[in-house]
Amino acid sequence: LHQRVQMVPERGARHVYLTPDQVEALAGHCDHAKDAVLLAAYTGIRRGQLLNLTAENRVGNFIRLGTEGKTGKPQVIPLHPRVQHVQLPLRVTDWTLKHEWNRARQETGLTHVHFHDLRHTIASWLIHSGSDLMVVKDFLGHSSVAVTQRYIHLLTEHLQTAVSRLP
Repeated sequence: LHQRVQMVPERGARHVYLTPDQVEALAGHCDHAKDAVLLAAYTGIRRGQLLNLTAENRVGNFIRLGTEGKTGKPQVIPLHPRVQHVQLPLRVTDWTLKHEWNRARQETGLTHVHFHDLRHTIASWLIHSGSDLMVVKDFLGHSSVAVTQRYIHLLTEHLQTAVSRLP
């Protein structure tokens, strides 16, 4: 008697990806939330998980997430050198993060950027650095590659390679 819920296809998906300079500018306009912005951009960790990180989540140059996330699966995220200095727990409240984030968006002229776009940004950086969708899937902790396929439009290298092989 279990009924399956039919999922509505995602329409109007956001495709906002920042450059490293834009991330630095946003972080630079934050006081207490600077490390949170950088960590979100360079790890793709969702805001709720980010704010709940503890010192125990840091294992060397990795962040280890438990099963409390969206997918219910553990995840290990390597830390980019840009954020290896970040100490956990982050000493910022949700209110402070939202307040400083909104101020930073105004001051940088990036008012169209949402905090969650930082998660999309790391996905675009990974793809543009040559990572395939399976790497992005594992990095972001997606439940399946179907979820990760929202970034497939960024994979253009294989198309250029295919065209270059034509007679």
